[in-house]
Amino acid sequence: MNNLPSAIPAVGCYMTDFIKKYRIGILCFAILTILIWVIIPYQEKKYLEPDINSIESKSNAALIWTEMTVFAIIFIFFTAKNFKSLEKMFVLTFNLIMLSFGVFLSFTSIFLSATLFLNSFSTSHTIDKNYSVVYIDNNKNDLLLWDIDSKQGIQGDRIIPKDDVNKLNLKDTVILSFKRGLLGFNFEPHFKTIKYSSQQAVLRQQGVTDKSFSPLLLSAKVPVDRTQMIDKIYFQLL
Repeated sequence: MNNLPSAIPAVGCYMTDFIKKYRIGILCFAILTILIWVIIPYQEKKYLEPDINSIESKSNAALIWTEMTVFAIIFIFFTAKNFKSLEKMFVLTFNLIMLSFGVFLSFTSIFLSATLFLNSFSTSHTIDKNYSVVYIDNNKNDLLLWDIDSKQGIQGDRIIPKDDVNKLNLKDTVILSFKRGLLGFNFEPHFKTIKYSSQQAVLRQQGVTDKSFSPLLLSAKVPVDRTQMIDKIYFQLL
């Protein structure tokens, strides 16, 4: 116990030396942690899942091409200096391949975050997209919309106000408005209006209330496997 007071300054000096020695690695780790857990999730809230997947795919492709270009230049440079040494060329090639994997894993989040950030600068253009209601449960808490153009489904109950969700039934068309980003990706979806199916439009003109549309619901009285139904709808719309 008597040695405890003297040990505390020693630990403090050790931590200080450790931080100074590995400050670059610690800084990179902190930046990646903030990107992955804070910045990227915040930015992704502005996008629909299909758009996020498209952005991530193109961001990774851009990173791969950048890596290939940079490492090709490095490889050509060192190959010219060590052309006669096959052993050195093999070691160089192996090191570049391992380094490229490390760089890809480290910079994937950085490239994605940068792409989302740059795209968030709006070009002042908006675009409207039509989505068909292909699934809605009895309580109208679970809503699946289908983009016929891209053949992709999205969860719509988080975008459309609850009052408007209560008016929806199968085969209705929901129009969402997007901002057109600087890089050409859509973001910040907003509900715009509903185009009712022909059958519902006639019923509404006749003064039939929303409750009378229950036979049009997918699962009005009979339980339905949502996954099987979505698969069935997907193949019908292909």
